[in-house]
Amino acid sequence: MAPAMSMSETSIEEYTEKMCGRYARLTGKKARSRLLDEFVEITGWDRKHANKVLLGQASG
Repeated sequence: MAPAMSMSETSIEEYTEKMCGRYARLTGKKARSRLLDEFVEITGWDRKHANKVLLGQASG
């Protein structure tokens, strides 16, 4: 899936940093799921990869 809007790598990195903080503070599966849906839509990443990135588990 292509990203909904075109973002530079720097913009994606900045957005990812902000979302990691938000994701860490959220409690509850529904809230995290909504944030993950938004993140996937904006970045165009696969959901599984996005989840690992937001949890700080992605390598590379």
